[in-house]
Amino acid sequence: MGRGAGARADHLPAEPGAGGARPGWPTRHSGGVRFPNRVGLAAGLDKDGVAAQAWARFGFGFAELGTVTAQAQPGNPKPRMFRAIASRGIINRMGFNNRGAEALAQTLRDKGVERGNGALGIPLGISIGKTKATPSPMPPPTTSRRCASWPAGRLRGCQRVEPQHPGAA
Repeated sequence: MGRGAGARADHLPAEPGAGGARPGWPTRHSGGVRFPNRVGLAAGLDKDGVAAQAWARFGFGFAELGTVTAQAQPGNPKPRMFRAIASRGIINRMGFNNRGAEALAQTLRDKGVERGNGALGIPLGISIGKTKATPSPMPPPTTSRRCASWPAGRLRGCQRVEPQHPGAA
């Protein structure tokens, strides 16, 4: 996430009971996880977890943080986001700019987040991706397993191939 809005949202306290629940919106259960509603925040906005406690207060029923890589990396050179005017789309070539897995884990620990403790009021997912410096197009199995075993995330997404990186499929 950019250091603007997320950095400001970092000062919002988690509001007990907020939990993304909205009157008239049905609660969902899937895979043993309770979702206060079905509207979630996808990975890419809060890469470093700085605003993790804010998403339930904004009405999201779950949030996916990241994508985070094993080591910190700056992402691709700027400019890295482009408008596709003809198709009314956006081309994202961010390149997983983030502070790294350990920094995200520490940020979540500082917020009191542990897997299943409900500290944020909504389920939290962590998207993990390949570090640009990794020579293989696939993340090393030990790094993936270490990231997948984090105590914070209840949901996990793994982007195993990053086409913006040299050598990736």
